[in-house]
Amino acid sequence: MMQKLLLIILLSFQITKAQKTYSFDYELNYTFISDSSKIYNHKYFLNSRDNNYQMNLITSTIDTLKYDLYLSIYDYAYLDTDVDKNEFKTNEKLNVPCNNIFKYTNIYKKKAKEYSYFNYEDTLINGISYYHYALKSNKSLKYQKRKKLAQKHFIVTKEHKDFLPFLNFSTALEVWNNNKNSVPNGIVYMTYILNYKNEIKNLFLLKSIKPSKKELIIPKDCEIQPKYGGLIIRNM
Repeated sequence: MMQKLLLIILLSFQITKAQKTYSFDYELNYTFISDSSKIYNHKYFLNSRDNNYQMNLITSTIDTLKYDLYLSIYDYAYLDTDVDKNEFKTNEKLNVPCNNIFKYTNIYKKKAKEYSYFNYEDTLINGISYYHYALKSNKSLKYQKRKKLAQKHFIVTKEHKDFLPFLNFSTALEVWNNNKNSVPNGIVYMTYILNYKNEIKNLFLLKSIKPSKKELIIPKDCEIQPKYGGLIIRNM
C-alpha cells in the first residue's frame, strides 16, 4: 500500500514539473486606435480551438529590433518578456525565460455575475455581413451611468465557424466560460468600447490573418513568480 502511495506521489510530481507547450495556429494583426488617437500595431497569436491562452507582440519602444511579448494563460500564469524579431520569425518553437513568468489568478471572477453577452442584428461593412455582440452590465441604466460603466462591442467574421471567441480580458472570458453558447464563434474583425456617453473609444481593427505553427514552451524546471493580478492582456 505504501509503495502504491509513493508511486502516485512521484507521478504527480513528474506531471507537475513537466514542460508546458502552448501552440498557435493563427497570427492576427490588428491596428489599435487609442482614446488619444495614437495608433499601435499588435500581433496576436491564437489557438483557434483553445481561447484560454494567447500571445501578444508589440514592437518595443526601447529597441525596435525586438518585440515586447506577453503570454496570458487564463487563471494560471502571465509572461512579460522581450524577444529578438529575427529570432521570433525564424524559430517555430521558443523557450521562454523562467524569471518573467508570474502566477496569474483571476481576481474578477465574482464580477462575471454582473455581466452578460447581448447579441445584435448582423452588421454590414463594405458589403460583408458580420456577427455583432456586446459585453454589458446587467445593472440598470441608471446604475451604469452613475458608475460610468462601459460596454465592449465585438464585430466577428462569419466564415470562421470553428474559431473560438477571442476574449482577452478576464471578465469577458469568465462570462463566456459560464455560458459558451452565448455568442457565435468567429475571428474578431473589430472591437470597440462604448462608454456611458455613447462615445466610441479604443478601436481595434483586423488588418490581416495568417496561419501559424508557433509554439511557446515553458521549461519544466521553471518556478512561477509570485502572484500577478489584473487584466488578462492589455488594450483590446
